Amino acid sequence: MPIDVNPCGLTNDGVYRLDMAATAGDTWTLEMAFTDDGTPMNFTGCAAKCVVADSAGSAVVTFDSEATVPTITLGGTAGTLVMSQTAVTTAALTAGVYEYDLQVTEADGAVTTYLRGEFRVVAEVTTDEVPA
Repeated sequence: MPIDVNPCGLTNDGVYRLDMAATAGDTWTLEMAFTDDGTPMNFTGCAAKCVVADSAGSAVVTFDSEATVPTITLGGTAGTLVMSQTAVTTAALTAGVYEYDLQVTEADGAVTTYLRGEFRVVAEVTTDEVPA
């Protein structure tokens, strides 16, 4: 079930704020539905990218609809956007609080930032390691 992004709070610059969390070592997926006055947005022909960065601005993980193995899937006229990362990718993340933004580039080259917020990575507790 996708979350509807519209109820989220707006930042001072009019971008929706949505804080996210992932557990290191877990497969992570978030499905969102974007609407404009109740009508699904049309992402046909669009590309999307989301960079999660540390306080120095260095990318920690990137989601990209145009990557060789896409980690963002756009749902065209349904207005959905699905972000995902594998368990292998999240296992490499260091626990902490990061910042992110999500941008969509339209076919005509117009870029819009739809979301921003915190991306919290929680340390994995259950692992495959066997205690001595």
